[in-house]
Amino acid sequence: MSCAAEDLPAAVSPSSSREAHLAAATGRDIADIHALLARGVASGAFLPRTPHQLARRLRDFTVLRSEDALEGVGSLSMLTPTTAELGVLTAASPALEARLLDKLLADAVDLGATRVLVLTNHAAPYTKRGFTPTTTGAFPEKHDYQCLRCAKRPSCRQQALVWDGVS
Repeated sequence: MSCAAEDLPAAVSPSSSREAHLAAATGRDIADIHALLARGVASGAFLPRTPHQLARRLRDFTVLRSEDALEGVGSLSMLTPTTAELGVLTAASPALEARLLDKLLADAVDLGATRVLVLTNHAAPYTKRGFTPTTTGAFPEKHDYQCLRCAKRPSCRQQALVWDGVS
């Protein structure tokens, strides 16, 4: 799921002259991740997650942090030995979002994924990187395990996109 920069909370702003650094999320990041995702949850871009749920999946998250602020967050999880899923992706600017996406795709390849699934309301950042439309039905490991159980399924407006291999 992706959230545009204009959908970010006011507390998160693009870094100016400070370099933002990519890192694996830690327990110290949970409150900031939760706050960053809150507006996307309110707009329907993200499914709600409690701090406890974030902690349980903390290893899936990569953060982009400047000296004084969380600039972005993304998550990646493996669905099968060769298929990964991007969960959330949001950043304070399109350039930072692209940087996070490149990092997550590189991580997916490093983990052995040959394709990456994303469900999103904002397809443009993904199609620019080579993602193409698909259906959740093409991913039974996602569709049968999560989509069929999702409370938002009847009103889901997310588009499924897939990235096939190294580009």
